[in-house]
Amino acid sequence: MQPEVGVFSLIAGFIPILLFQIPYALFAGALARRLRGNTVLWVILSLIPLVGVLFMIYVFYRIVSQVLDRLEEINSKVAF
Repeated sequence: MQPEVGVFSLIAGFIPILLFQIPYALFAGALARRLRGNTVLWVILSLIPLVGVLFMIYVFYRIVSQVLDRLEEINSKVAF
């Protein structure tokens, strides 16, 4: 028989994940303003344990995409 997992031990298991996700949520909120995203939605999505890790991939993709778009815009202005 398996021992029952209590609510306290379940919550205690999520504490390390949340400690990692909270600074990332602040980072995502600041980036949302710069990348013209919904700040509240980005913070909430980054705080959900599994969704936050997947959302991190999306945020990095948005950053790279934004940088490439700006470089292309600069290149088109400078090109002869």
